[in-house]
Amino acid sequence: MKAIDRDAIRAKYFAQSGELANGLIPSGLGGRDNACAAACAFDTAAATQMVTAALAGKPAPTIHVDYFVDAAGKEAEIAKSIAQSLVAVGLPAEPRSHTFDEYNAFVASGAAELFRFGWVGTYLSPDAYLAPLFGSNGSDNAFGLKDGDTDKLISSARNATDASDRMSKYIALEDRILSLAPVVPIVDFRSAYAVGTALRGVSVDAEGLVDIERVWLAY
Repeated sequence: MKAIDRDAIRAKYFAQSGELANGLIPSGLGGRDNACAAACAFDTAAATQMVTAALAGKPAPTIHVDYFVDAAGKEAEIAKSIAQSLVAVGLPAEPRSHTFDEYNAFVASGAAELFRFGWVGTYLSPDAYLAPLFGSNGSDNAFGLKDGDTDKLISSARNATDASDRMSKYIALEDRILSLAPVVPIVDFRSAYAVGTALRGVSVDAEGLVDIERVWLAY
């Protein structure tokens, strides 16, 4: 996580479409401004020390940065950038390409190593950004994370009846997941809307989505 310059990736490839992601829970659902804090900070010296300590003199395995081939070549550039960042701190790494269809199946198979993964929650709760992705039996746990403490925190948050208590439990869950570092948060996408003065009924939810059936025109 510390080896990858997340903000450089955001600035180069997502400057017009996103903000730097510093956590897992979106701000519209009570997410904190900097949940990652120092853990996500770009620090090649610290990353190099951690790699050296973890390897303890043993050779490092080659890490594949999996990506899908897109027409603009952006995904290949991002994968190359991440691979270079890992090499710089002592981890052999190389990009590995797939067609779009191959990529989806490959990530779902659990065989991918490092890969870019986007997510939109299907219900308006922090749970939608944590449990399906990081629970041991999560429906979209493509990361292979299996952690007993994470599962206990998911259950505790879901069973909380008080809204404030429930949110504090989801924050504790987010902290636990980030401490295990199964993901490197890079970007939260930004939605922009341009509307005329005649438009009525536009309501944007926490996901940045509009209920089109409620929109009408006043003449």
